[in-house]
Amino acid sequence: MAAEGVTPPGGGAGETARHLSACFHALRELVHGSCRWLALEPRLDVKYALADQIHDDARSARAVSRRLHELRPPLDASRPGPALAALLDSLSSAGSADAYLRIAYGELKPRLAATVEQRVAATDPWRDEPSLRALLELRHRQRYHLADLPATGARAAAAGAPLEAEPTGGRARRLRPQPPIEAPARDGYVAVVSAAASIPSGARLIQALGRTAASAAAPTGGPASSLLHALMHERVCWAEVATRTSHEHPELPGAFHLDMAKLAWDASRHAQALERLLGRFGAGHWGQDPVSLAEFRSLYRPQLDERLARMRDAARERLERRPGIWSAAGAAPAAGDELRETVDLLLADDQDHFECLADWGKRLGGAGAPGPEAPHSSS
Repeated sequence: MAAEGVTPPGGGAGETARHLSACFHALRELVHGSCRWLALEPRLDVKYALADQIHDDARSARAVSRRLHELRPPLDASRPGPALAALLDSLSSAGSADAYLRIAYGELKPRLAATVEQRVAATDPWRDEPSLRALLELRHRQRYHLADLPATGARAAAAGAPLEAEPTGGRARRLRPQPPIEAPARDGYVAVVSAAASIPSGARLIQALGRTAASAAAPTGGPASSLLHALMHERVCWAEVATRTSHEHPELPGAFHLDMAKLAWDASRHAQALERLLGRFGAGHWGQDPVSLAEFRSLYRPQLDERLARMRDAARERLERRPGIWSAAGAAPAAGDELRETVDLLLADDQDHFECLADWGKRLGGAGAPGPEAPHSSS
């Protein structure tokens, strides 16, 4: 809050919109770029961080765009100013995941964070509390991102003139998608094979894990370890497919990209939870078994409408198998109870995934249209 008798030099709606537009342009291209590179980044921990931060930035972009609509519609009536445009050009021309991270986390995000700091200091809460709330949330997220995933190499100074946007009478800056990829990247110590022998996939994997968790023996080592590892890898594949789908279709509305970001974040959270289970009950670790990219290719290779339909159907099948996780619960040991309960909580997210994917299939008018109702949908 400003000191008594002092009015922060925040300016009117036009100046506020100019700075918020710059934040929006930066966030929009960060989501687009991070969705491009998540699948091509080999390090699992960096994939996790990117999925989390893509979701954060997509939500921040939505909040900022809503405030911009109130201040000065339409949103596409601006373009990045020269300094921001140069940063965004560097970001989009990055030739590797490492180069992208250096620019995103060494230059653009520090500059974005500095811009937000300056606008927070300049915004009078009595005159413009909605903008201040959006800025405070954005500041919190960017601080966390820069601490969680610091850039390699020297970081650019965060000080300097704030990023700005400028009016344009033409079309807004276009996002340029890259061509589809052949395969996602994996840590160097992870063996990739054409097919994982004897390990089921999809809903059958959930069913097999349920039977293992319900067995009389504690689910440590052996089948439990391999099943948890396979399920963890499937969730990584889902995060990669969701982010590539967002990147390759910039023409779709912002709500689509937010939903893909949410799906990727959920899948990444699931993989992290399963990795913990793997170490605790499976007596294993990431990379202990060879992995197959069959699940990734099955979902990723089709065109958008069929891709959404396959993802929708996979989510529905997992929901149908969800009750099996609780079979023979009375006979299971405590370790099995915790494993089943954790997996059951993760599967609960598939309700939202099914409904979201079915809705977009219907809205886009393709093969992803509704299909059978999800087993646990409320009525």
